[in-house]
Amino acid sequence: MVNRFGNFLVQRCFEYGTKDQIDGVIKAILGNVVTLSKDMFGCHVIQKAFDCVDEEIKVAMIKELIVRIPETISHRFACHVWQKILEIRWRGCAPVIMKYVNDALRGLWTEIALGETGSLVVQNIFENCLDEDKVPFWSCVDKFIVATLY
Repeated sequence: MVNRFGNFLVQRCFEYGTKDQIDGVIKAILGNVVTLSKDMFGCHVIQKAFDCVDEEIKVAMIKELIVRIPETISHRFACHVWQKILEIRWRGCAPVIMKYVNDALRGLWTEIALGETGSLVVQNIFENCLDEDKVPFWSCVDKFIVATLY
């Protein structure tokens, strides 16, 4: 999963593998989501997993990232995993993700929005999240506008 070429093979496993093969990949991912998300090649496997696995597996993967939000949300590779998470369209009731994100990043949003990778996540939040999830960002946007004008 963290190999320059091997990550493509693992991604194809999600598309064309047997149930046993896919279950084996999922078993290897669970417990390692943060490490893989922060890896140059592993982050692609995690993003592909979010496209292909059942919703209960997605929730388990998200739970691993939730406890490491400040460390991962603006990380140069893990930020792409967060963007993928924010784009998920849940069939049932969506898990409460943004409450944990907002709580973990209270007071840090301006700094995150001014960063190259964090700004991508903030843009993604505006594009994909519910209005009530965006409330903490409006003060961030005001500070961002002031910071970029001066």
